Amino acid sequence: MHDVWVHLRLCLECGHVGCCDDSKNKHATKHFHATKHPIISSLEPGEFWKWCFIDEIGWE
Repeated sequence: MHDVWVHLRLCLECGHVGCCDDSKNKHATKHFHATKHPIISSLEPGEFWKWCFIDEIGWE
């Protein structure tokens, strides 16, 4: 797609890697809507948080 992936997110259910919502294509959120896999974590160095799309909360 020749786009820049701003930050990478990891689906903790299946291992899919997608870009964050700051990127144009928002692949991590699209993956959630397609699969209903609710929890992602950051793949960025030094970031150790997780996010639940269903509850819309994050934690470390």
